[in-house]
Amino acid sequence: MLWVVSVACTAVALAVLMEHKYKWWITLSALAGGSLLCWILGPLFTYLFRHSPYLSAAAVQNITVNIIFFAVSLFIFRNSAVQKLTFSLFSAVNLALFPALGEYLLGLSGSAVHGAAAAWGCALLYLVLSVPVWLLLSGLFHFYKEQRFSVTWVWMIACALFLLQASGGAFDVLFAATQYWPRYVFTLLAYLAVLFSSLAITSAGRFARRKTALAAREAHLQSKSEYCRSMLVNIESLKNLYEESGSTILPQESSFSSLFATYSDNPYVSAVLATYAADAEMNGIRFEYSNDRFNTRLKTMEICTLLTDTLTTALNAAETCGLDDPFIRLSVTSGSGRSLVIEAVYSDRNEKPQPVKDWKQFLARVEQITHAKSSNHLNNMEDTEYLIQRYSGTLDLAHRESESILRVAIHA
Repeated sequence: MLWVVSVACTAVALAVLMEHKYKWWITLSALAGGSLLCWILGPLFTYLFRHSPYLSAAAVQNITVNIIFFAVSLFIFRNSAVQKLTFSLFSAVNLALFPALGEYLLGLSGSAVHGAAAAWGCALLYLVLSVPVWLLLSGLFHFYKEQRFSVTWVWMIACALFLLQASGGAFDVLFAATQYWPRYVFTLLAYLAVLFSSLAITSAGRFARRKTALAAREAHLQSKSEYCRSMLVNIESLKNLYEESGSTILPQESSFSSLFATYSDNPYVSAVLATYAADAEMNGIRFEYSNDRFNTRLKTMEICTLLTDTLTTALNAAETCGLDDPFIRLSVTSGSGRSLVIEAVYSDRNEKPQPVKDWKQFLARVEQITHAKSSNHLNNMEDTEYLIQRYSGTLDLAHRESESILRVAIHA
C-alpha cells in the first residue's frame, strides 16, 4: 500500500510543481508510464538486493521511484536539471522519513509494525505529511522555474542531502542515545527550518522583483510625464507660430480648432486633452468633453497619465470599430473626499456571445471568461493600474453592442 501511495504522490507532485513542456495528455502518459515502471521494477530490485547489508527494502524502493521519475522529468518538463534533482532528493527525504516515523509511532502505541494495518497507517502518515511539504515548496519551484544553476538550488540540494543523512541516523552519535525519538525530533525540526528557509528565499525573490518592477514603472511614468510636457510645448509653439506669421485665420477657426481649445485651467491637462481631441478630429471621430473643477490630491502628471491611458484606449477602439459616426464622450468629475472619476464612452464593435452548441465551444467560453479575453483594449493601461493600486482605486470596463464604457476612479 505504501509503495502504491508513494509512487502516485510523487507523480502528482511532479505534475503540480514542474513547468510542463508538452500538452497535458503527453505529460500524463509519461507520468503514468513512469509509475507503471516503478511498480514493476520496485519489487524486482527489492528481490535482487534482498541480501545487501547496506540497502534495506525500503531504501531500494526509495531509490527506484526517485531515479525513474527523475529520468522521466528530464524529458517532459521545462525546469532545469538542478531543480528536478532537488525535487527528487526531497521526495527521497519524504519517503525515507515519514514511513519510518509511522513505524516508530506504531511501535510506541503497541500496535504491530508489520501487516496490512501498519501499511495503511504508514501510507496515510506519508500522504498527510508530504502534501503540506510540497505545498510549502511549491512557491519556490514556481517562482524560480526559469532559474538555472544558482546558490538557491545548491542550498536546497545541500539541505535535502543533510535531511537524508539525518533521517538515516548519521547524527545519532550527537545525542548519545539508543532510542529513535531524538533522531526523528531532530530531523523534523531541521526539516521545518529548511521549509522556513525556502519560504524566506521565495519572499525575498518576490520582494526584489516587485522592487525592480516598481522602479521600472516609476521610470516609465517619468517618461510619460516628459511626453505630456512635450504636448504643451508643441501646442504653445504652434500658437506662437500663428502669431508670428500674422495669419488672419485664428487658431480657434482653423481646421485644428480642437488643438487650440482650452479644456482645463491646468495647462498640462488642457494640452493632453487638446492633443487627443485633435487626433480624434483628424480621424473623423466626434469628441465630446465635460468636466468640473479638478478637486483632487493627485499630481498633475498622474492626472495626465490617467487621461492618456483612457483616451488611447478609447481612440484605438473608435478608429477600428468601422461604425458610422464614431464618437468619444469623456467626462471627468471630482467626487466627495477629493476622489477623481474619469469615464469614457466610445464607439466599439463588440461581438454578441454566440450560443454554446458543443463541448469545445463551452471550454472556449470558460477560457474567455476566466482570462478576460472578451476585450483586448486594456493592454495599454499598465500605468493606470499601477496608480489604482497605489491609491486604492477601481477600473471598470463594460460593453454594449456598439459602444464600451471605461471608468477609472481614484480615491486620492
